[in-house]
Amino acid sequence: MKTIKLLALLPALLLAHAGNAQDKTPLTLSTQYPQAGKKLTITYNPAGTSLNGKDSLKARVYYIDNKNFPVDEIALKQNGELWQGEVTINDSAKAFVVKVLRDTVIDNNKGKGYVYVIYKDQKPIKGAYNAKAYVYQMGKQLDVTPDMAEATADYQKETELQLNGKSPKMPNYALMARSSDPAKRALVNKAIDSLEKSGTEGSIFFAITLLGAEHKTKAADSLTAIGKLKYPNDNIARYALENEFFATTNLAKRDSIYQLYSKDSHAIKSVTQYMGVFLTLGYLKAENLEKYRQYKKEIINTTDLDGSFNSVAYEWAVAGKHLPEAEELSKETIDSITARINHPVSKSFLTADELKARNKESLDSYTDTYTFILYKEGKNYAEALKLEAPVWERNQLDADITEHYALLLMATGDYGKATSIIEATIKDGKATKGLNDVLKKCYLHKNGSDKGFDAYMAQLNEVSNQKAKEALAKEMINIPAPAFTLKDLDGNTVSLASLKGKTVIVDFWATWCGPCKASMPGMQIAVNKYKNDPNVKFLFIDAWENGDDYLPKVKKFIGDNKYTFNVLVDEKDQSGQQAKVISQFKVDGIPTKFIIDGNGNIRFKHVGYDGSDDAVVSTVSSMIDMAKM
Repeated sequence: MKTIKLLALLPALLLAHAGNAQDKTPLTLSTQYPQAGKKLTITYNPAGTSLNGKDSLKARVYYIDNKNFPVDEIALKQNGELWQGEVTINDSAKAFVVKVLRDTVIDNNKGKGYVYVIYKDQKPIKGAYNAKAYVYQMGKQLDVTPDMAEATADYQKETELQLNGKSPKMPNYALMARSSDPAKRALVNKAIDSLEKSGTEGSIFFAITLLGAEHKTKAADSLTAIGKLKYPNDNIARYALENEFFATTNLAKRDSIYQLYSKDSHAIKSVTQYMGVFLTLGYLKAENLEKYRQYKKEIINTTDLDGSFNSVAYEWAVAGKHLPEAEELSKETIDSITARINHPVSKSFLTADELKARNKESLDSYTDTYTFILYKEGKNYAEALKLEAPVWERNQLDADITEHYALLLMATGDYGKATSIIEATIKDGKATKGLNDVLKKCYLHKNGSDKGFDAYMAQLNEVSNQKAKEALAKEMINIPAPAFTLKDLDGNTVSLASLKGKTVIVDFWATWCGPCKASMPGMQIAVNKYKNDPNVKFLFIDAWENGDDYLPKVKKFIGDNKYTFNVLVDEKDQSGQQAKVISQFKVDGIPTKFIIDGNGNIRFKHVGYDGSDDAVVSTVSSMIDMAKM
C-alpha cells in the first residue's frame, strides 16, 4: 500500500512505467509493456504454489475490454522447472488477467491476481487503469479478491494519466467519494452542498450520484424527490423511476412504472429491456400466464432466462400444478439450449470449452426437469426413462437426478436398480428427504412392510457420516479467528472473545443472497439440534447489504421466517460498505460458514449451499463434532 500511495504522487510519465512492474512473482511476461494485437510469452514457475508438482498446466488470459470480455486458453509447455506459453493479446483489450491452472486447482497469486495493463509506445493506453480497477472491484468471477483501495489507486492513476501533467478543471469528486480520507470526504460534502445550491438539473443529478457513492441512501433519495419535482421530464425523473421500479416487488406497481418509463423517448433501452425481464419472470412466478406471454414477446433475447424458466417449470412439477404449461416451458428451454450447443455464442469470461461444458450441464438439468414433468403427468414412462438414463449416467451422485431416475425405474418395474442407485447416493453423503422416501417405497415393495427399515437406513447413514468426516478431515485448518465485537438485532453487544471455550459457528449471509436463504431452513434444524449444548453457539452475521436502511429488512426477514437465530449486524468499513468483519475473515462469497474451536481458532471454512436441508445439517454437525474433539 505504501508503494501505491507513492506512485499516486508521481508525474504521469513515471506512472506510465509503473503499471506492470515485474515483481518477484511466479508468473512473468516477456515484456513490461504488453500491446494489443502483439504476441506475448508467459513464463510460470510453480515452485511454492498450489500447482507445484502438477502436470499439464494451462493459462487462461481474460481480456478486460468493457464489452465482450473474451478469453484465450493456452497449454503451457514445460522447460525444466519453468512452464511457458505464447498468446496474441486481443485487439480490444485495455487490461488482462492471467490465471494458471490444472483442472480445479488454480493459482490466482494468493487472491491478488496476475493483472496487467495494455501499453502503446510504452505508455498505458486510455482506459487501461480503469480496466484494471474494474478487476479489483468485480474480480470474484476471475478469482481475484475485491480490493477497493487498489481499485481507487488505479482510478487515480487513470485520472492523472489523462490529465498528462495538467491541473484538473475540477477535482475528481466521484473518486474522492470512495476514499477513506476524511479530508477528501469533507471536500466531497462541500461540493455536494454547492451542487445542490446551484439548482441546475445537471448539478443536482451529480450531487445525487456523489451521495450514492458515499452510500448516503436517504440523502440521495431525498434530493432525488426534490429534483424530480423540479425537473419532471429530465434525467433525475428517469433515474427516480428506475430506482422505484427495482425497489418494489409489487408487480402491478412495476408494471405501471414500466409503462411510463418505456414511453419516454429518452429512456435507456437496456434498462427498458431489464425491466421487461423482471416483469416477464415476475408474472410467470405469479402464474399470470397471459401477462407473462405479453412481456416475453418484448424481450429481444430470452436465452439468459432459460435457467429461470426451468426453475419455475420444476417448481410447478413438484407442486403438481400447471403441468401442461410446465411441459411446454421445459421443452422450450431444451430447444433453446440445444440451439446454443449447436451454434455457440461467446459469453463473457468463458473459454469455448467452458461454455460448451456449461451448456451441456444446462441441457442435463433441463432434460431432468422435462422427464420429471412427464413422470408427474403419468406420460410415457419408457420415453422419459430413455431420456433420463444418459443424464443420470453423467450425474450419478446428484440427489435430485437420482431420485427422478429412480422414480422412472420404479414406474417401469425396475425396483432393484432404483434401490441400488439410491443406496450409492446416500452412502456418498447426498441423502435428501425425497431420496429417503423413494427408498422406503422400494423397501416396502421388496419386503411387504417397513419392519427393519430404520436399522437399514441407520447403516447407510453411518457409512455416509464416516465418509463425510474423512473428506472433512482433509479440509481442517488451524488459524486464529479475527476478533470482533458486533451488535445483535436488539442492540446488545456480542464479542467472539466472550465465547472463548465454546465451539462457535459464524455464518455470513445477506437478505438478497439466494443460496444463503436456501441454507437457512437446514441451519435452523442445526440450531435446534444443538440448542441444549451450552458449548456450541451459532452467530449469523448479516453483511454486504445494499443502502443504509437495511436493519428493518433484516429484522423482517428473520421474523417472517420465524428463525431463532442469534443475528449480528456487520459494521461499515472505511469505504462505507457493510463489510468490516466479513472483510477481516477474507470472505469472497456468501454463504460462508466458519467453525471456530474453543481456543479461538478457525478449524473449518465452508462456502456455499449444500443442496438440501439434510446435507446442510450433516455437514455442519460433522464439522462441529470434529472441532470439539
